[in-house]
Amino acid sequence: DAGLREVTASKNAYHMSPAIGRGKMGTLVALATNGQSFNPDDPLVTLVFEPHPGNLSLQLHNLRIVDGNLQTLDVPLLSLEEAAAPTLEFQLLPNFPNPFNPETWIPYQLPESLPVTLQIYTTNGEPVRFIDLGIQPAGSYQTRRNAIHWDGRNDAGERVASGLYIYQLNAGDHSERRRMLILK
Repeated sequence: DAGLREVTASKNAYHMSPAIGRGKMGTLVALATNGQSFNPDDPLVTLVFEPHPGNLSLQLHNLRIVDGNLQTLDVPLLSLEEAAAPTLEFQLLPNFPNPFNPETWIPYQLPESLPVTLQIYTTNGEPVRFIDLGIQPAGSYQTRRNAIHWDGRNDAGERVASGLYIYQLNAGDHSERRRMLILK
């Protein structure tokens, strides 16, 4: 599978190097006991999934255990524990690139699902742009794919002048401000 880069083993622990990019891991093969006896009361293997912040979706489908002859073993799934999700705090991060021309991305983190708005002002406090994102799920929004995009235009669709601007992220009771610079 393209998502599986390498599997190494030490004792009963199997480690996979992280896949680059997004995708699904197809099949994990080569869990073997090397002739050791199998006690059905002991765990055969433990799989640990460590999701990246902002990507907390995990689904496990079609778990099968097979022997060396590719015969399915009748082994019950003893437990499936959900690891605690990483705790995120409300955070407004620096826009990138900064300075910018003509567009920028504004990353942020949410600890819970909240209504999110972004307001952009001049340094004199005059409103420039209002962006309403609606209710956003908890997570980390730090890439060009999911951060807030601003095209350097005001609410009327006109390009704004070069200079320093203030951006303010509001999410529920949380609010934070930062500065950004447009250079043309």
